[in-house]
Amino acid sequence: MSVRRTSEIKHKETSYFPELDGIRALAVLAVLFYHLGLNVFSGGFIGVDIFFVLSGYLISLKIIEQLEQGTFSLFDFYKRRFFRLFPAILATVLCVLLVGIVFLPIEPLIALAKSAGLAIASVVNIYFFRQAGYWDQSSATKPLLHFWSLSVEEQFYLVWPLLLWFTYSKFGKNKSTLTKILVVIGVLSFATSEYNLLKGRFGAFYLMPYRTWEFSLGGLLALLYCPQQRTLANLKVDGRNLCNLMSLAALAGWIFSIVSLSSKSTYPGLNALIPSVATILIIVFARGSWVWPILTNRLASYIGKISFAIYLVHWPLIVFYKDLKFLEVPSLNAMEVLALFFVTLLVASLLKIFIENPFRLNKFSSPLFRRLTAGIGAILSVGLSLWILSTNGLPFRIDATRISEHGIDQKLHRCSFRYQSANWKEDCGIGLNKPQPDIVLLGDSHMNQYMPGFDRTLSEMKLSGLILTHGGSLPIPNGTSLVMGEKFAIFDGLYQRLLKKPPKLVILSARWDAPFKEEIPDYPGVLPNRFMFGENTSKEVESSRQAVQTGLREFLAELNRRNINTLVLGQVPLPVKNIGDCLMRPKYLSRFAQSCTVVDAESQMTYQSIVMEALQASTNSLSRVHLVDLGKELCNKNRCVIYSDSGALIYSDTNHLSDSGGAYVVSHFIKPYIEKLIKIAPVALAQPATKALF
Repeated sequence: MSVRRTSEIKHKETSYFPELDGIRALAVLAVLFYHLGLNVFSGGFIGVDIFFVLSGYLISLKIIEQLEQGTFSLFDFYKRRFFRLFPAILATVLCVLLVGIVFLPIEPLIALAKSAGLAIASVVNIYFFRQAGYWDQSSATKPLLHFWSLSVEEQFYLVWPLLLWFTYSKFGKNKSTLTKILVVIGVLSFATSEYNLLKGRFGAFYLMPYRTWEFSLGGLLALLYCPQQRTLANLKVDGRNLCNLMSLAALAGWIFSIVSLSSKSTYPGLNALIPSVATILIIVFARGSWVWPILTNRLASYIGKISFAIYLVHWPLIVFYKDLKFLEVPSLNAMEVLALFFVTLLVASLLKIFIENPFRLNKFSSPLFRRLTAGIGAILSVGLSLWILSTNGLPFRIDATRISEHGIDQKLHRCSFRYQSANWKEDCGIGLNKPQPDIVLLGDSHMNQYMPGFDRTLSEMKLSGLILTHGGSLPIPNGTSLVMGEKFAIFDGLYQRLLKKPPKLVILSARWDAPFKEEIPDYPGVLPNRFMFGENTSKEVESSRQAVQTGLREFLAELNRRNINTLVLGQVPLPVKNIGDCLMRPKYLSRFAQSCTVVDAESQMTYQSIVMEALQASTNSLSRVHLVDLGKELCNKNRCVIYSDSGALIYSDTNHLSDSGGAYVVSHFIKPYIEKLIKIAPVALAQPATKALF
């Protein structure tokens, strides 16, 4: 009994609670093992939620204590936060930029420079939120992707002290008022987060307002729990049996979430409640329970103390290693996982010793030197980012002949995303300039990639065309995108105008398999671009596949009824690796790019057959509808086409064609269909549509 009282006195005097380091250790290890691809840690991303709750608790506890003592200062708070977090952040960003300059191709380096500057400004979560979706860069080349959670925390640190200070200034030391305010904030945040998840929006994952409920949980605990007296809402909570029961239940909740959740799970939302509440229970009941030795042993304490550094360095190490080996998730073997684990601990320890501790504990000869050192780090990091951006990715590192030979020139063309423009006819016209287009082309970025090729081909054929595209939107009227959270307005709004005078030919192209995907590996809890049509409103893969088939079938049947010839383009093979980036590495890394142009033809044909089966189900028995299997055109049993006849690389990334590639596919495989179908085009029927399709 006396030992317990001594322990409590020590806790009170030092304000150090060893179990919190154990919580940090378990949280960061869960994230690390998840990113290393260990299957048993499929839900390891809950570690971020544990950190959010813990941050809300500790920050609120400290601020409330100082407010009650009349010693709180906003300036001092922000100063302490800056020197606690930003020196290590700046050092990490600077090192990542330097490694990126040495190893990364042009486009990933530009993306890294953008994210680096925004990470320093603590808004990179907004950047990744806006990037998340159809045109998103793979996480394999995003070394600072994990900084989204740091930006969320830093935004919380900016707002939360102001809220607590204002509440105390307005209502005094009335904790009941503050408790009500935090409850309201938490409930609103959770409700809006859940609503966004139901709509399939990325904001619930990335943006601070939708994560505030987790910080609020921690804030409420700081108001209701007194760790020195072991009271929760003035009730004693130090009974051994109670502590054992609740702490074991909390540990079980963590373990359950880690092993049962995965990137297929809807997250955060309701699924984040279990690890968040479990964190609260561990904070309250761990002391004196069976869980105490797990959280307070020397190894857990050490990992907890370097947890921030581990979080900072682990993901760049994994990304750069995989990038250099051209590995795809989750292809690390056991030895690589083990090596990366110990390298992460080593680098994190060095960061803790030489950067984090000196700045946090002010181990400098003078305060001025401390500020100057941090300022120089910020200037170097921002300066490097600006240099990369101002030179368009430091192209002097790349062999100029590679850029010209491989023709990596794909880009979003003038019509993409311009469907609401008043000048849509002018912006989207291709081929000859005629009042009435002979051909209308509809689709997403997988139609946009053909624009230069169609422009050239239609001009040669003396035909006019109109191309209308919107990234991530299947060309199916009355369909709804779960990710977009809205109907495909481009295809609902323009059909009626276009088909008053129907064209001779309609061509459709899209990333047809997008709604069929099981998950988006980069974003746990965020569903792929599920497609909903009619009664098919489920988020399940099979329902989405059926919705595509049904919606496309109805649209094609309507075009067929109007005697409009229609050409449906299947998908091009997907190389998985970003071949363009792979080949655009710095000169001294050319030998690493030997496997860049290897595309597994057998696996591609297997995958293509799944997509083509769905398209064939939508086009069967429609006499005016024709389907082009581009997979068969570009692949045989042994190989898939990577270069055009002129030697230009036909791909620009993991799934889009370059301008040269688009022109190659149009001229070789699509032009013959156009010539045939234009010649036999009957008089189209310009009459009201059935089923309100147009």
